[in-house]
Amino acid sequence: MAKLTAGSRIGPFPYRIIRPLDSHGGMSDVYMATDGNVDDPRAKRVIVKIARVHEEHQSFYENTIYNESERLRNLHHRGIVRILPVRMESDMRNTTYAARTALPHAPWFLVLENLEGSSVDKLLERHGRLDPGSALEIVRIVADTLQFLHDQNQVHLDIKPENILFRRPLEDGPPMEPVLIDFGVAKHANQDMEHT
Repeated sequence: MAKLTAGSRIGPFPYRIIRPLDSHGGMSDVYMATDGNVDDPRAKRVIVKIARVHEEHQSFYENTIYNESERLRNLHHRGIVRILPVRMESDMRNTTYAARTALPHAPWFLVLENLEGSSVDKLLERHGRLDPGSALEIVRIVADTLQFLHDQNQVHLDIKPENILFRRPLEDGPPMEPVLIDFGVAKHANQDMEHT
């Protein structure tokens, strides 16, 4: 599927694409979007994550979107990205956290909060080595988040610098707010790890 362009819609939803985001060659295409008209300053910015369409792996890619929506709707912690209910043009429906687009092959999508800061890997690209105080604070908060996940019998299975974003730009000053993203392959701790 070709990348969606600014102003594109994905079906009977109020979301409009602003621009594509770097998805690190993963299983989804990720976009900055609004939940209304792109030019409306009151429209909220959100992240729309759409399963990639690839005949050989489409079912697996769609399963990761559904898995992520199921995990995130039940995990509430300051160090975990927040999933948002999928909005329809009409409010006459049950709350859902994943839905099919009206794009070719109807891939699944979900909607996440917009994290305004960059990722740890981008931070390292820009600044090289972090000062010890900042590095320790990031590690402390991520460790607290992982402890919460383990207390919920969940394992993330994809911890890496590009999956740790900041809720707001670090230039805005303290406190640091690192947030784990990308729960597509996360599992229950007792789930068979060989069946992904």
